[in-house]
Amino acid sequence: MKLIAVPQERLAIFRKNDGALLKDIGKESGVSAKLDGETVALEGEGGTEWIAEQVVTAVCLGFEPKIAKKLFGDDFFLEVIELGRLYGRSKRKIERYEGRVIGTDGRMRKKLEELSGAFLAVGDEHVAIIGRFEELKNLREAITKILEGSEHNTVLRLLQYKRKGL
Repeated sequence: MKLIAVPQERLAIFRKNDGALLKDIGKESGVSAKLDGETVALEGEGGTEWIAEQVVTAVCLGFEPKIAKKLFGDDFFLEVIELGRLYGRSKRKIERYEGRVIGTDGRMRKKLEELSGAFLAVGDEHVAIIGRFEELKNLREAITKILEGSEHNTVLRLLQYKRKGL
């Protein structure tokens, strides 16, 4: 059995429509998925339980359920960059790095998603990516460069270059 703590601000998604999301996750993965207070309990066989855990985790990280469910496909993966582990516990520093990835009015985040083909969720001391292997790899590289201080335009050109396959 796997237990996954759900952040307070994401509980409504799991409660919506009488737990329709958890029913979908259970149906798709073949596991029992139940919301118990602020925790999702998953019970099933090893491999399918792990996939259901990935989907629940993605929703908890801020992805829309429709995007998180892509993880049921064999070609989509989830990766989480934990900013707190990279940059210590300084709230100001972490917020600055989150802001660099998001950009003004979310424009950088949208451009990163558009050019890479992957999906991005930023917040609560993490940057999470869902995408196919190459998309995920390219977006992770771009985010790493942003976090290292590269100019946004330089990173966007890198993604354009990789997108064209040059």
